[in-house]
Amino acid sequence: METRSGRRLSSPPPPHVACHGRGPRDADLIGALPDDILLLVLVRLRCVRAAARTGLLSRRWRGLWTYLPDLTFRGVPPAKVESALASFAASPAVSLLDICIRVGHTAAQANSLLRAAAIVSPAELFFDFPGSSKLVLSHMDRIELPCFDRTISIKLETWLCVMPPPAGEFTALERLSLKACILDLGTFTPQSAGEFPALKTLALDGNIVDLGTFLNRCPRLRNISITFHGVEPDSHKPALATLEAVAAHGGVSVSLLGIHLCSAHGTDATLLRAAARLSPQELVFTHLIDTLYDQKYRDVDLPCFPNAVSIKIKLYQICFTRLLGGKFSKLDSMILKKCIINDLSTLVSLCPCLRVLKVKAAMSKCEITIHSTSLQELVLDYYTECRGVDIVTPMLKQLTMDFEADKDINVFISAPMLENVSLERSYTGLPIVFGFWHLHSLSLDRQRFVTNNHALYVFMYALVCLLPCSIYLIYWLNWFYV
Repeated sequence: METRSGRRLSSPPPPHVACHGRGPRDADLIGALPDDILLLVLVRLRCVRAAARTGLLSRRWRGLWTYLPDLTFRGVPPAKVESALASFAASPAVSLLDICIRVGHTAAQANSLLRAAAIVSPAELFFDFPGSSKLVLSHMDRIELPCFDRTISIKLETWLCVMPPPAGEFTALERLSLKACILDLGTFTPQSAGEFPALKTLALDGNIVDLGTFLNRCPRLRNISITFHGVEPDSHKPALATLEAVAAHGGVSVSLLGIHLCSAHGTDATLLRAAARLSPQELVFTHLIDTLYDQKYRDVDLPCFPNAVSIKIKLYQICFTRLLGGKFSKLDSMILKKCIINDLSTLVSLCPCLRVLKVKAAMSKCEITIHSTSLQELVLDYYTECRGVDIVTPMLKQLTMDFEADKDINVFISAPMLENVSLERSYTGLPIVFGFWHLHSLSLDRQRFVTNNHALYVFMYALVCLLPCSIYLIYWLNWFYV
């Protein structure tokens, strides 16, 4: 009998043949199934270790796991994985090799395991090898990526530094994803380094430098996702300029652009404009550490991202004063944290497809005006001294607002399809007094599963020092949207 991979296996005994004195009714019907069917059962286990243990059930299952097309190792020590891979050496049947190793192993073990995986040369390789610890990494903790001549897709995640093979080509590789705490693309630049003649999709996440030389070794590259972690401030602009040149002349599209700033320096406006020229489909631009709290807000222009579907910006002490360019015609989700945008109403009007908008920043002395026919989720947090609220959103289903205002404020919300609402309003200026009590804030919460009842929380505190106490009054009200 031959499997679909072309291997010849011993045929099981017919189900009607008695075995060890058993009659036809006692025959091993499962063991009588073809090998392809039994392999489908083992594939569903999604673990090579569990598949190998089925050999304890009967002789019929022994060694059958070595014919699996998909190999998954989760939490198995590297030595045992390497030993198991020896059973699949030079096998053309392995379509997937998924290896996930726990923390606490060395780079030498990773290199040995990768060499064993290269001999198997699966069609797809997922290799998750954290290493010893992020805090004890040294420049000697390096993984050398060997050549996989038959592999179409490689995804490698590690805390270690990744190096190319000394020579050779990844002749069949079309998709490459590298995520490392230290990813030095400069090691890919020597003339003897591996080539990527068939690479079409590239995803890089880490300390990325010397991007241009590496991209020159990928003549068929069409799509790139790139995230900069731990890169020096002066290195971002040359890398983005190189990527822009490749995108302009090589027809490469940028699906994801991530820039994570780790320094205490302020954000350069030219960096945002360089990111906009790449026109990514997804933009993530953040400050990872808050060390700018003692500085004043800097005025920065927000450029247009016409092809962006998702934008997430978290920048400290930044105020977007002007909007440059045209419409965000494809934008579906926008999240702004810590930064301020002066003209939120105009920004929303430039986003005809926007469904999710979340703004969490210290906005003061402003009017909240949101008119959108596409918005479905709106979060506005930490608005101080608000002067008015005007929200008209016919498709809105979820609304979260937190703002401070004086007792005299106009609030107009038109959202007929609203399902979940959370409103918190704090009072400033002259207090609203009820005898000895001063009204501090009101909050309203309504969830989808609440049909007729709504919870109104009232927080009040005493004006007289002899009565230092506070109370919560909870009222259940019947509330109707008009």
